[in-house]
Amino acid sequence: MDPTFLEALLKTPDILERMVALIPASRWDERPDPERFSAREVLAHIADYEPIYLSRMQTAFETNGGAVIAFDPDELAASHRYHESDPAEMLKRIREDRAIMVGWLQGLDADDFKKSYVHPLYGTVSIREAAEDLAAHDLYHLEQLSHVLGEKMAGTW
Repeated sequence: MDPTFLEALLKTPDILERMVALIPASRWDERPDPERFSAREVLAHIADYEPIYLSRMQTAFETNGGAVIAFDPDELAASHRYHESDPAEMLKRIREDRAIMVGWLQGLDADDFKKSYVHPLYGTVSIREAAEDLAAHDLYHLEQLSHVLGEKMAGTW
């Protein structure tokens, strides 16, 4: 896999940290869109999904075609009490788990990225596709946090 892509995956915790520093405590639980997570819940969700993504990719590597289970993000949010999570602790988890994942990905060869798992909703997913989906997942939630920051995203020069 392109080293630039893997480096980009390592940037998400840095970007999150800079964004989090700009979010006032009074806005952590706001929902600019009532159908989406609050900023606090976004961090908890990302932290929860890091080991899920890694586990799925490891299943592909070890079994090449093995089945994985689907998780309902809303059920995880409720059962893991995202609304009570500590943003600083979630950032720490994200940073640590992302470094582990990228380190693992760096150890793969080109053929390993073709190995796949079977997801009950998405069908056959290769390790490459899972890594690309992770990057898209990052962007989706970075965009979501940008709405909480509003005018602070552009900066006040």
